[in-house]
Amino acid sequence: MKTIEYGRLLGVLTATSIAAPLWAQNVEDLGVIVVIADQDENLTTADQYRAPDASSATGAPTPIEQIPQSITVIPRDVIDDQLATDVTDVIRNVAGVEGKTAKERTQQLDGDYLVRGQFTEAYVNGRSTFLDQGLDPESLVNVERIEVLKGPTAGLFDSANGAPPGGVINLVEKAPETTAFSTFGTSINSDGGIGLTFDLNRPVSADQTWLFRATGHFESGEDDLDLETQSFSLYPTLRYNNGRTDVIFRTRYQEAEFEFYNGLPIFGGAIAPGLALDDVLAADDQPTNTTVSYGISVDANHEIADGLTARASLGWQKADGDQFNSLYTFDGAVFSRADYSQFLDVELFDIGAGVLWETQPSAVWEHKLSVDAGYQRTTEQGNTNFSFAGFNADVGTLNMLPFVRAGGFGGTVDGKYRTTSLSILSQSSINERLFVLAGATVSDVEISYDPVPKFSDTVPSYRIGVAYEVFRGLSPFIGYSEGFRAPRGITDPRTGSVAVALETNSQAEIGLRFNIEEANLSGSLAAYRLDRDDASLFSDIGAEVIDLRSEGIELELIWQVTSNMAFLANYAFTDARVNDPASPNDGNRAQRVPEHSGRIAARYEFEGDRWDGLGIGLGFTYFSNRAADLANTFFAPSVGVFDLQASYVNGNMRASLGIENLLDTSEAAPNFYFSGNAGQIKPLTITANAEWTF
Repeated sequence: MKTIEYGRLLGVLTATSIAAPLWAQNVEDLGVIVVIADQDENLTTADQYRAPDASSATGAPTPIEQIPQSITVIPRDVIDDQLATDVTDVIRNVAGVEGKTAKERTQQLDGDYLVRGQFTEAYVNGRSTFLDQGLDPESLVNVERIEVLKGPTAGLFDSANGAPPGGVINLVEKAPETTAFSTFGTSINSDGGIGLTFDLNRPVSADQTWLFRATGHFESGEDDLDLETQSFSLYPTLRYNNGRTDVIFRTRYQEAEFEFYNGLPIFGGAIAPGLALDDVLAADDQPTNTTVSYGISVDANHEIADGLTARASLGWQKADGDQFNSLYTFDGAVFSRADYSQFLDVELFDIGAGVLWETQPSAVWEHKLSVDAGYQRTTEQGNTNFSFAGFNADVGTLNMLPFVRAGGFGGTVDGKYRTTSLSILSQSSINERLFVLAGATVSDVEISYDPVPKFSDTVPSYRIGVAYEVFRGLSPFIGYSEGFRAPRGITDPRTGSVAVALETNSQAEIGLRFNIEEANLSGSLAAYRLDRDDASLFSDIGAEVIDLRSEGIELELIWQVTSNMAFLANYAFTDARVNDPASPNDGNRAQRVPEHSGRIAARYEFEGDRWDGLGIGLGFTYFSNRAADLANTFFAPSVGVFDLQASYVNGNMRASLGIENLLDTSEAAPNFYFSGNAGQIKPLTITANAEWTF
């Protein structure tokens, strides 16, 4: 396996370790006091887990009870207390959201994340990563919080090819702060993996208008199947804030190398005979997959006058990836293997500008009006090859056949996506009890995907909703939103056919948010219907354009039972199905979506001189059975797993221990790969982590 350049990694870590104390001295020379900020000791665990506002639903910080659409915010405290190691570990705390299975976490494929039964993507600071290209899902070192907005977003999160129909998982990154600190961390897990992290924050100028922060991450190891992975990321950020103007300059560099997991073929309603859950089906010489991405972004806000703010944004990112994997099938007698190679370069560019007008605060009427224009362009270029490698009744013998890189069919990848949009969003507060949101976006879309003829369209999308505070702590809401997904020109490598359609989607939702202060209980309850029309995806018959529908109910709770103990809980009923009489899969359940899912997590913080600083957590996550393919030929059985965490804080040191799948439950899980196959849930894994802050 090719290794990431350790000399470069060592150079970065050495430079930061040397620069940190020197920099701290320079800051002190400027007259800046270097202090480690302490958390408010009066905050309970539930207070730390509860976010009062969110930006993902409106594009600006807005109290959650005023938002007429389901949104859940997972703060950094939850990430740290649960010792989450990746995005999937975090979003299991959100009702109706499915992360990647243990093996899908290395696969950058459309549809890995699901919200309300439909695919979504991870965005970073509101920007698309184009199907997670270049996103390091194993690193949370630069994540401050994760906001999950459920349902279409009516242009709020448009990328060059539209927005995900299920909603958006928005990773809000850390920003420079006025307090100077340096944090260094190390981790090790039971599979032999090791990790290093750092987080350096410094004021640059004496008046603290210029601030700098840099975070980084390195990880290397194997998983339970001895599949190797290495990743490295670096995130330098510079901020200027003089009270009226706030500008954040971000840069990023990420690279990863990993061995692709191909899954287990399905036959006759079960995993193909003779295969165990921990079998690895791959050519013995299957090449290592690599991804490298880097980019810059600038986000600026300037207060022109009281109540009037101008905002602008600019972003550019490039991701290069080499992917090698194999599709295994079983016909009842022999296994067949086809090898797939993809060399893809993706480039994303976005620019936007807008204004936000706010009336003066008033108990009678307040209003916000934002108008924004945006331009997004994405190109993907490369080539693919899909070659038949051979067949054999013995899968071990089949694995010994050399990996085939050329000689099959495929061709050149040449996709260009461009969206220009104009959005208007109105928010009104009447008597501090009635909150009305209305918005519209007009998007001009142009797509060219060789060999598909150029496609263009102008798409309007709308969003409207009302929330009403019946009395303090109780706010019902109702909302409707639309969105679209431009065609990517999905080519089925097995048939060469291309599925192209402009997908439109809509959601109607009704819900209730509550915060019962006397009981220290808060949460939300929502019911919805989400429709996807003309969705392009893979099924058992190849690349297909079909309609899908999700209906469901979701419940989320945060409860501070005592001063020491808090609970997070969620439950979702999700009925996601093909809703297209023209499809042979009409009425079938959508891939990987459980009808019933939920999680409960408890956290206990000890008090007293002997135990002060010690906290323990216990969680249980449940999924009912899940279809591995749209044909519904195989369902992964229901499964529930426990997780356990313990942490100890002493001065500037925090030590944590986490155990995933505490009882080492072994069960099949759906694995998203072409039309779908099977894998396994994450086995028992122990992770130890230590951090020092200076």
